[in-house]
Amino acid sequence: MIYLQVMCDRAIGTLHPLLAGLLLLGLTACGQPEVGTTAIERTATLRQNYAAGKDIDIALVWHKDKKQFRDGAILAAEEINAEGGIDGHQLRLHFTEASSFLKSHHVDRAMLEGRYRNAKQVAGADIAHRVVARNNVSAVISADIPVESTLSSMVVYKKHGVLFLNAGSSYSSIDWVANDLYFQLLPPNTILADNIAAEIKQQKWQTVFIVYLDTYHETEVIELLRTELVNDGITLSGSYAMQLGEGNLNRGYQGRLRASLAELRYSDTDAIILLMPPKLAAHVIHFTREIGVLQPFLGSREFNSPKEFIDIVGEHGIGTRTTSLYRAGDYQVKRFEEKFNQRFTGSKANVSAMLGYDSVRLYAQGVASAKTVVPIQVSEALNYRLPVWFGLLGSYSFNEGESVNINYSILQLVSRKDGTLGFVAENDAN
Repeated sequence: MIYLQVMCDRAIGTLHPLLAGLLLLGLTACGQPEVGTTAIERTATLRQNYAAGKDIDIALVWHKDKKQFRDGAILAAEEINAEGGIDGHQLRLHFTEASSFLKSHHVDRAMLEGRYRNAKQVAGADIAHRVVARNNVSAVISADIPVESTLSSMVVYKKHGVLFLNAGSSYSSIDWVANDLYFQLLPPNTILADNIAAEIKQQKWQTVFIVYLDTYHETEVIELLRTELVNDGITLSGSYAMQLGEGNLNRGYQGRLRASLAELRYSDTDAIILLMPPKLAAHVIHFTREIGVLQPFLGSREFNSPKEFIDIVGEHGIGTRTTSLYRAGDYQVKRFEEKFNQRFTGSKANVSAMLGYDSVRLYAQGVASAKTVVPIQVSEALNYRLPVWFGLLGSYSFNEGESVNINYSILQLVSRKDGTLGFVAENDAN
């Protein structure tokens, strides 16, 4: 049986002054009292529950705009339970929807006031405190929350002894402050930068311009990419940092974007690299095409996954390339897509759904190998007893919690013979 619990908005009081940087992570958000058991108490409870044959409780943090991640996790849990569970234990999923916490801390307004990173950190700590309030939760799987929220929530999970599978971020600083209970499912940003640089070299582009969203993640990618470009003898003609969230470009942002990109109409820049979420990228591509900028685009963030990308960009996006974890043509992936689309009416399987599915399956495999849900022992199993585990997105192998085997491919947006638009493997586009 699967239990779905969606958390509602919460009223908040006056925030205490926050220390800068990672010092914030040691604080309790909003001065709220600590909830949940200590790590030692939680370990004892989990060990007793497992010995008694009780269900295994997993928390899953998701965002309402990425429900495929949640649904992928549900499908995995349903299959595991139908197969008899893990050593006879059924899985119970407890879902926490993240956007309400971000909204309650007015992240959008804070972004305009230049303090959005603190707001995201406080929201992340609140999410984690809600999760650890369940004393029987052994692990949390999280995706689609900001890097700042991931950092602050990780500290709470560590304190309360909860295994943390992060399926939504590849920012290296998280690993720097992580502990043995933290696992990152996405490839590190070094692999992403390597793939973007390799595609630039493959296309024989000599000069590129970068447009990126000013977040920790994208800033790290652009710095890594700068180094790769220098090593490959490729010129970076310029860059433009955008300081807004996903959504439509209002006139103010359009004006600034026009001022930064219009000159590309007359320059020898070969391509534009977009480091931002798909929806925002679609608006940028559509707008730049309207002002006469015709260079090809290469994106970094699964532009193929949300249907909205093609709806927004239309024929303006034909030829756009994107890095993707999607394994086109793989039988296991095709079978999953069929099951997922049949199980969830009106939804369509994408990489986010596959991450949700792989995350639950991977945790289940770790528990089966460890023969316990005690977090530190499951961690040891994932790091050392499962040298390679094959999932929908490839082979997972961890080095101190960092995924080192999963890799990206390049997909390209094309107009099919029937007139529809879709992403295909780059080799199939030629």
